[in-house]
Amino acid sequence: MKRSYVTLEILEQIQAACSAKIEFDKTLAKPPLLFKQGDFLAFMQMLKDKYNFIMLSNVTAVDYPECFEVIYHLTAIEDYKEIIIKFPVEKNKPQLPSVTEIWPAADFQEREQFDLMGIIFTGHPNLKRILLPDDFSGYPLRKDF
Repeated sequence: MKRSYVTLEILEQIQAACSAKIEFDKTLAKPPLLFKQGDFLAFMQMLKDKYNFIMLSNVTAVDYPECFEVIYHLTAIEDYKEIIIKFPVEKNKPQLPSVTEIWPAADFQEREQFDLMGIIFTGHPNLKRILLPDDFSGYPLRKDF
């Protein structure tokens, strides 16, 4: 069976089921959920527990002029469904909670974003550089590098 993106109906169910403020653009073919406000870890735990997004495929980040955006790609293996979660992060305080307790696979990926983008994942069990030397100055994937 081929993997597919979650339906608008499922996105609407997720939006209604959580106390967090999330948005998505219904005009897009694969609309990501944009996390705006609320308990991020509770929201992510709900996606895993209630909607079976048991696999964290990828954690990446983008440097936009107004903010950084951390992007999570999740997969519900039993349903062959994928979803994208975007979390905007302030440039002057680039931090958000670590999801390593929900998905242990986030360990390396969060460390990579810390190393290359300077994003701090609070609560990460071992947040340190993973690719660059400890004494390296700066974050090479930022546009101001």
